[in-house]
Amino acid sequence: MDDLSVLITFAVSLTGALIFGYIAFRVKLSPIIGSLLAGIVVGYGPVGKIVHRLLMDRDAEITVIDLNLDTIRQLRNAGHAAIYGDVLRSGTLVEAGIETSGSLILSADVEDAAEIITQARLLNPELRVLVRCTHLRDAPALRRAGAAVVAAGEAEVGVALAEAVTAADPMACGDAAEHREAIRRSLYERPED
Repeated sequence: MDDLSVLITFAVSLTGALIFGYIAFRVKLSPIIGSLLAGIVVGYGPVGKIVHRLLMDRDAEITVIDLNLDTIRQLRNAGHAAIYGDVLRSGTLVEAGIETSGSLILSADVEDAAEIITQARLLNPELRVLVRCTHLRDAPALRRAGAAVVAAGEAEVGVALAEAVTAADPMACGDAAEHREAIRRSLYERPED
């Protein structure tokens, strides 16, 4: 009986994600709205958990793909859509609903991320892809593959640490945010080595 309830929950969640994704497409909602209505998170490590929680708090329909079977079972038991599978395997993204999803979030630093992005965008050219990587040097290739947002650990940790050091700085909040964004742009737009 428990397996049946998990399957029903999964089916209802996926159906809801498909319906919301279709509605967002038909009424031409902004990519941000579509991303919140239906999305796929690849990887449920610390970053994936944070992304999942924040999006679920905003009533997003999220499907998680992960290779840890215990994690998938826990997510399903909690009523969340989750697929056990390798995102590099043909069919895993399709099973997750990539064709109608508003966004794909690669929350793990995946070696073949550029290939995943390329394949996902072939299945859904309107897809908004957000990807995490460890090194800034990987960001240009991920953007060329079609990522709309790239978050490199090196840059984000550096910005967060600098922000913590300057927290007592009298710079106005808006000016500080603008300064952080200028620093991020300069870091990510660095020419390739």
